[in-house]
Amino acid sequence: NKRDMLKTWGEFEGTGIPGLSFGKVFVTIQPPRVKPFDPEDFHKLMHDPTLPIPHYYYAFYKFINENFDAVIHVGKHGSVEWLPGKSVGLSNECYPDICLSNIPNIYIYIVNNPAEGTQAKRRGYATIIDHLPPPMKSSSRYEELEIALDEYFKAKERGLEEHCSVAKERIIELARSYNFEVSEENFEDSALRLHSKILEQNESLYNYGLHVFGRIDRSTMGELVNAIVKPERIVLKKIGIEYDEALRNPSKTFNGYTLGELIRMIKRGEYPQFLRDVAKVVVSEIKELREEVRNRLEGIVEIENLLKALEGKFIEPAPSGDITRGRIEAIPTGFNFYSVDPYAIPSKTAWDLGKKLADQLIQKLIEKEGRLPESVAFIEWSSDPMNTDGEQIAEILYLLGVEPIWEGSRVAGLRVIPLEELRRPRIDIIVRISGLFRDTFMNLIELIDEAAVKVATLDEPLEMNYVRKHFLEGLRYRVFGDKPGSYGAGVNHAINSSYWQDERELAEIYTNWGCYAYGKGVFGVKAEEVFKFSLKNVGAVIRNHYTDEWDVLDDDCPYAFQGGLALTVEKLAGKMPEVLIADTRNPESAKVVDGREEIERVVRKTLFNQDWIEGMKKHGYKGAGDIMKRIVNLFGWQATAKVVDDWIFNEVAKRYVLDDEMRGWFMNVNPYAIEEIARRLMEAYRRGLWNTSESMIEKLEDVYVEVEGYLEEGV
Repeated sequence: NKRDMLKTWGEFEGTGIPGLSFGKVFVTIQPPRVKPFDPEDFHKLMHDPTLPIPHYYYAFYKFINENFDAVIHVGKHGSVEWLPGKSVGLSNECYPDICLSNIPNIYIYIVNNPAEGTQAKRRGYATIIDHLPPPMKSSSRYEELEIALDEYFKAKERGLEEHCSVAKERIIELARSYNFEVSEENFEDSALRLHSKILEQNESLYNYGLHVFGRIDRSTMGELVNAIVKPERIVLKKIGIEYDEALRNPSKTFNGYTLGELIRMIKRGEYPQFLRDVAKVVVSEIKELREEVRNRLEGIVEIENLLKALEGKFIEPAPSGDITRGRIEAIPTGFNFYSVDPYAIPSKTAWDLGKKLADQLIQKLIEKEGRLPESVAFIEWSSDPMNTDGEQIAEILYLLGVEPIWEGSRVAGLRVIPLEELRRPRIDIIVRISGLFRDTFMNLIELIDEAAVKVATLDEPLEMNYVRKHFLEGLRYRVFGDKPGSYGAGVNHAINSSYWQDERELAEIYTNWGCYAYGKGVFGVKAEEVFKFSLKNVGAVIRNHYTDEWDVLDDDCPYAFQGGLALTVEKLAGKMPEVLIADTRNPESAKVVDGREEIERVVRKTLFNQDWIEGMKKHGYKGAGDIMKRIVNLFGWQATAKVVDDWIFNEVAKRYVLDDEMRGWFMNVNPYAIEEIARRLMEAYRRGLWNTSESMIEKLEDVYVEVEGYLEEGV
């Protein structure tokens, strides 16, 4: 290792260790993987997933090992557990082991991320102290527009044309003020779609600020409890209305109210006269559930167990998962969480939902392309099996036309579904797995491979079996990922650094990082040409998203993996594939949506939501930094998958850079964040990713120069 470090980085020139001392406690920041703003270093990282750590990184951890009795890593997904080396059973030649050595590693980790927490345990020897997600709220930003839509459809039901006309004008005015599309010529259809979209937006939860370790935010507890209990679903079911139906058809009226209006009222605890008797029946059930959730939230022991860990005492294990998806057993927090039984994936419930999503996916692609796709590419992370029991694995198997055979709750084998039962061709699949999925779910990799082989060897017409068709053309592998011992997609390093020349270089980086084949008897075989060939028939790139506790802009991994794959397909096939999200945040109303729609939903509930902004502002420097990261990730999605509309970048510029009050706040708490936001917007324009006016760019340049001057003078 020393030889590799010297070969890569040269001789060590010494380094300082940044931090603050508080008696026996030293607060510091984990060093970056390579030196920031160094083009040569970033170029090495972009093109080498097994890059040795630099000298200063090793020196940092050596200093900790020699001067302290324990280390506490704060917050998910540090870098030390992702360094090159074996996936499990690390040796003294693996970089995580070299850095951490024998020091106890206590890791404060969010409870909804058992996948990456498992990595910290396996490769960082961590004892987890899990914590709650940030406080959560539901949006009411578009309530005025939603009420106008309710009024329109109720007036239409009653035949009140004058009322309809007034409501129509109001709807058009409000919709355009919020950048929603609405057609005056085809107003009826347009209003129906808009009503569904607004309800979806207002049903989306968003993080209100950040979680403070060891504390409960009681100002938002009521909304979080409601998000977990979901009283509106319980009440609607009692009157024979499925929640899925209400979400799809919010304009439909029932006893003089639209379904969207009923959802809004029930969530507030308001019941129309005709619901009073039903409410009396279910109120005790709802109250009991609320009390249980409240008691669990009040019972967190985050700080208490952190102190216990520092005393060398045992930290009890506990379940993990997304509490807003109904996993209330994951609270209270403060424990050493665990994940799932890998051989119980997919569960029977996940199988049912996965089949539904696969059918939706096929239908959506037929509507868009006019034909069935020959191949669909999936992004598969460990979070899918760990948080959903394998809903996406079920989709993959069902597209192939194969179903699991269960013995009890465990998967014991596979059954090929006959074509007469399937009633459609078998769709081929390509799966780009994460390095963590490789390390944690080799059994599922082999399951997918076994399913593909079974189908490829069937004596069926090629037009009914695309797997066999591609197999005969030379496609032997279906699962691809990182080189053994490495992790990531590489594209994010290039985009975050801005040191990439063009889209073709991004596609080359993606291919270089992810062209290693996996399957039964195959572990990390480099298969670059096969990987490229496999992507030429891909009609869609899809990833499941199952929670509101994080979203596609929270991290750079979503765009790096999914956007990077879409861009690579475009460069190889000559056409951008459909970029899709299987939205299972509400399993009862799960659906497949366009990536562009998902980006819009997320920016509306966060970046363009004043309440969300105020929540972030409470956290000063950190809040400003997190806003900046979301905007950089927005840029990443556009640089790869092209799913960000121009109006979104325009709104970001106006709301964050050109607004005097907002810019003043950034300058006060974190001027580096506003500098980066302005720079990214100008980069988007320069690279042809954003069409806007010259005057807009001139204003951004003026702000950038102003901030640069301020920083050069010294903050």
